[in-house]
Amino acid sequence: MGTRCKYSEVHFHQPSRRRHAGFAKERWTAEEKFWGRILHPDDREFAIGYCLKHAKQWLDHEVEHRVRTAEGRNIWLRDIVRVVKDELGRVTHLRGVFVDVTAQKQAELALRQSEEHFRQLVDSLPEMVWMSGLDKQCTFFSKQWLDFTGRTMEQELGDGWAEGVHSDDLERCLHVYTSSFDARAAFSMEFRLRRSDGEFRWIDDTGIPWLGADGEFAGYLGSCVDVTERRLVEEQVRKQRQELAFVARVTTMGEMTASLAHELNQPLSAIASYGEGLKIRAKAGPVDSETLIDVMSKVGASAERAGEIIHRLRKLIRKREASSEPIDVNEQIQEVAQFTERDAYHAETEVDLNLSLGLPKATGDSIELQQVLVNLIRNGIEAMSTTDPKQRKLRIDSQVVSNEVCVTVSDVGTGISADELQRLFDAFYTTKEDGLGMGLAISRSIIESHGGRIWATSTEQGGAQFHFTLPVARGVYSRE
Repeated sequence: MGTRCKYSEVHFHQPSRRRHAGFAKERWTAEEKFWGRILHPDDREFAIGYCLKHAKQWLDHEVEHRVRTAEGRNIWLRDIVRVVKDELGRVTHLRGVFVDVTAQKQAELALRQSEEHFRQLVDSLPEMVWMSGLDKQCTFFSKQWLDFTGRTMEQELGDGWAEGVHSDDLERCLHVYTSSFDARAAFSMEFRLRRSDGEFRWIDDTGIPWLGADGEFAGYLGSCVDVTERRLVEEQVRKQRQELAFVARVTTMGEMTASLAHELNQPLSAIASYGEGLKIRAKAGPVDSETLIDVMSKVGASAERAGEIIHRLRKLIRKREASSEPIDVNEQIQEVAQFTERDAYHAETEVDLNLSLGLPKATGDSIELQQVLVNLIRNGIEAMSTTDPKQRKLRIDSQVVSNEVCVTVSDVGTGISADELQRLFDAFYTTKEDGLGMGLAISRSIIESHGGRIWATSTEQGGAQFHFTLPVARGVYSRE
């Protein structure tokens, strides 16, 4: 600590001062303007001018500057000066203290260098990088982000980035971000972001919590990738899969023509018979109203039966966009079992439905699910063609396992070899002499597009089991 009457001269010096610069006390007190001479050349003009200006006005002041030590090192000092007054309030002198802040300055420099290295690193990445703080407000965007959006850092900081998000995606985007932030959980989402040319592009955004130097949560670090081309390819693949599935459905219906014709012929024949009988009765004499109502009721029921068959057939072969909605899997199984009943009858196969009561609805497309079921049921029936007719039995089970609806189709046929199990779902692989090898491949494509799995196993008794799962419809069911 030193007391000065002129700011460039020191009249009193404590030994602690010597530790700052390594100079003897005499040099501080005896040499004129010693402090000014040891100032760093880059700081000298500013530091002296600043201090003289405030000293002449008898004002408290602080300034940081570098000095050259006796050992030739540069250190940072904070010069804190206060005005001293007597008991009458008159200024008597200035009193100051030097504080060595070299370590602090070095830490600040290291931090700036680290931040600069971080910026250089993220700016060299192909991904668009962002950061946010504890208040959920974004604090940084990489050069790639700014180049992509054509906006400045100032425009994007805080929640300014949200101005570029497509209006149809904004609410969902903010919900995912804020809910993940509150839970301190990683997230991944896709949304449309306006590019500098005005075009909205699909962005895959992944964010993770990051920790500060103290190990405490400090905000989020995220990266974004333009996935527009990938989504276009996925859309093309989806359309091709739907086209292939449609062709497969039409082909299957063609293979089932005889069964469908027989099934449709039954109600039509009944209608014809009822009509002929009524005509004969009418020729013989007046027909009472009770008989007429009974016959017409039977005609109506047969017509409804024929209409149901045609309706199911039209649904299966109609070309349409796939949907994703809650579906009753048990209901679909029962409908397909009825639809393939004639195939099972001709193959002398008993079909046993073991469906779980209270099965939650799954998410998917009912027509595509029916296509998978038709394929698995007909495959199972055909697999038992060499089995003793008295033992031919096809069983369909449904149950819920770990938030998934699981369906199993079991037969007592010849089973599947280990080699066949590995290739069973490959396109164009078939064990049938007249098969194309596309049925199971398409079934796998359908199930996987629904977020489910499909696989096959052999049973100890020699038969085969085909299993597939579908995710339970959101908000319908939950099991830990």
